[in-house]
Amino acid sequence: MILAIETSTQVCSVALRNRDHAISEMRIEGRGVHSSGTPQFIQELLTEHHATIDDLQAVLFSHGPGSYTGLRIGASLIKGLLYGKSIPLYTTSTLLSIASAVLHPSNIHPSIVDGPVTIHGLIDARRSHLYCQTFELSSGLINPISKPAVEPLDTLSKTIQPGQWVAGTGIHRLQLSEGVFQVDADAISAENLIRLWDAPNRDTLFLKRDIAHFEPEYVTMTQIEGAKP
Repeated sequence: MILAIETSTQVCSVALRNRDHAISEMRIEGRGVHSSGTPQFIQELLTEHHATIDDLQAVLFSHGPGSYTGLRIGASLIKGLLYGKSIPLYTTSTLLSIASAVLHPSNIHPSIVDGPVTIHGLIDARRSHLYCQTFELSSGLINPISKPAVEPLDTLSKTIQPGQWVAGTGIHRLQLSEGVFQVDADAISAENLIRLWDAPNRDTLFLKRDIAHFEPEYVTMTQIEGAKP
């Protein structure tokens, strides 16, 4: 059984893959929902599948960039859950998780099947910027082709081209050309982490973390203020 936790944005999402490899997800969106929603969803999913923490083979976490509060709550909860246990923790980029939403069956489009496809994972970074990273999807595999960055809205609006995909938050703030495919906040889901875990190239997508010393990757105001105007 695999437990996945997503707390990087205002979306609080927990997913569990059970012994039959079926995935169940619980989610809520809003301010201040992570501290109560995350532990509640974990307990409810485990109870629903007649399982305990000790039945887990691994825990997956979207490690940021993202909300300081959400990431801190998620990381602290995971450290408490896994303290003294041999269950491994694996983390991956929130931007990668968001971008991978285009692979969800509900988003399948001829451009995804034909490939290769460029996908921009986005997170609203306040002010006039978005946190972003670009990926290529080819032959069913998604890989980064840029590093995470904080970019001004006007720069991103010019960078994103027709035929490409954008996924995440803050999309409504961009001036996009016609022909750009979009997946909004629905792209943010712990279920994405489990689907990535099942990818043939998962060893390049996930990091195994030391529970005691793990820290998420926060979006700080220093990063935003230091970005190009």
